[in-house]
Amino acid sequence: MLGNQFALSSSCLNYPPRFVNATLPIETRLLRNATPIDTDLNQDFSINELLSAINDTKNTTPGPDNICYEMFKHMSIKSLEVMLQLFNKIWFTGKIPPSWLHSIVVPVPKPNKPAQLPSSYRPISLTSNVCKLFEKMIVCRLSWFLEYRNVHHI
Repeated sequence: MLGNQFALSSSCLNYPPRFVNATLPIETRLLRNATPIDTDLNQDFSINELLSAINDTKNTTPGPDNICYEMFKHMSIKSLEVMLQLFNKIWFTGKIPPSWLHSIVVPVPKPNKPAQLPSSYRPISLTSNVCKLFEKMIVCRLSWFLEYRNVHHI
């Protein structure tokens, strides 16, 4: 019952119409108006991008792999360079490690709601912090790209 409830509340059918109507034209315009600067978007990630993403983390509960952000903060630069090689390989091949596609979903009760109703819970997904670190790097780069291309928020 909780799974069905969470699937309903997480569906893309819940996106506001304004978001849905604005997203496709932006994607189409970006693809149609590609320029040489767009190649910067696809370059190798740098060690500075990785360090910036690590510095932007807070201690959160780890996902199924039990890797905490704090572990990255204590890694040697050599170890971080190996991690960066992994991220760049994933970036260019598009092959995401299968373990990154899994999460542990924990139902958290909403305050002052009846415990017997599935709608009284919200899902918290514990995912791989390694994956989330890579996602932070991608979001930062995409944000720069959209700002450079003067694409405004919806």
